[in-house]
Amino acid sequence: MHYSVRPLSDVMAVEIEGIDLREPLNAETISALNDIFLEHCAICFRNQNLDIASFVTAAKNFGKPKQHLYRAYRLDDFPEVSIVSNEDKDTHGTGKTYNRAAHFHSDEIYKEIPCKATMLYADVVPRIGGETRFINLRKAYVALPEKKKQEIDGLKALFRHQHSIFKKSTNDPLLVLPKLSKEEAKEVPDVIHPVVRTHPENGTKALFITNTRTEFVINMEASESEALLQSLYSHIYTDRFQYHHHWRKGDMVMWDNRCLLHAATPNVPDGEKRRLFRTILEGSRPV
Repeated sequence: MHYSVRPLSDVMAVEIEGIDLREPLNAETISALNDIFLEHCAICFRNQNLDIASFVTAAKNFGKPKQHLYRAYRLDDFPEVSIVSNEDKDTHGTGKTYNRAAHFHSDEIYKEIPCKATMLYADVVPRIGGETRFINLRKAYVALPEKKKQEIDGLKALFRHQHSIFKKSTNDPLLVLPKLSKEEAKEVPDVIHPVVRTHPENGTKALFITNTRTEFVINMEASESEALLQSLYSHIYTDRFQYHHHWRKGDMVMWDNRCLLHAATPNVPDGEKRRLFRTILEGSRPV
């Protein structure tokens, strides 16, 4: 199968043209695409024309799709698919529309076994705005001074879905989470993960923290933990580790949650719509 591969930035991500994800992919092509994925952390398949069923079929080339925590966003006929929209509402809370996922995070980092990858297909895109921002945590780790790497290697932290930052009074629209149902809340008890994660497929190391899910470092005084985490966040959240994806209709983007953070950009103009199909792929326990 002939297809082209072109870098989207010098930080991460490539675009692939010449593959129709409605068609079956052979084992050789899937293996080659996985190698590209592992190297560049994100792939954008351009010019796709997918409905929900073909989106699920495409996802199964790369792993086993799983269901979203938030039941309100699951589709009845395809429960492993949810819809991401600028019209999403806080179903169990205020009932109002909110800026969903506008904070940097790694999907399911608050679960004992987080997903390995997220896949989004652009069904409806606005004329401008609605970008997805990414941070390369592998490059961020590599760029740390050796002394800092030695300091944090082996550390573990507590992660939770409802980080205390969300419970504080804030006017920051980027720090909004929907209220969980009782059933959903039972699925996300606090978990402990390494601060530095080793990739299960290629052995590379990446920081594995986010200021909206990482509560504190285990076995460390609160003030010391906060100082360490804030120093790492100051390092991570800089432009040099970021790529912003400007969606085109028909884009199908898959990214590696084991080494990237992502965030929606809540800048869709009034009257415009942004609608994407979403699924996540089963992962492994972080080490």
